Amino acid sequence: MRLAVTAFALLAPLAALGCGTELHALDRAERAFTKNRYDVARPLLASLAESSERFAPADRARYCYVRGMAAYRSDDWREGRRYLGLAVAIDELDPGALEDASRDRAVQALERMDRAVYREGYAAAAKAPASSFDPEESTKAKRAKSPAPSDDDDE
Repeated sequence: MRLAVTAFALLAPLAALGCGTELHALDRAERAFTKNRYDVARPLLASLAESSERFAPADRARYCYVRGMAAYRSDDWREGRRYLGLAVAIDELDPGALEDASRDRAVQALERMDRAVYREGYAAAAKAPASSFDPEESTKAKRAKSPAPSDDDDE
């Protein structure tokens, strides 16, 4: 019993140090994201995938938000929708896990991606950068390219 208590006393600070290192990596990824350095943020966030399961709800929501927005802005809408959806879901289960501004941006990005994906599919949504993709314009262009129905088609 004394050995178990001693082992716990020695290993507990190491476990806390590991979590602190992971949160430090999350902070670095978030800083890279805010500087539009998605090429730096995305690998850092991907390396935290397994350990993010152990984060507190607020840190898990922040991880999902940053990973989702970095993917969205890098035109990886599949990953963006997945992680932004998780961030919003975590915030619904634990209100306040996301800052209000972050939640609003996540919801807006999800709505925008959903409209485009439901209308055009992932392939069409990936053709243009997330910052400039307008699903209405894409639909108008598609209609303009298709031939108009003729009266001969009814025969």
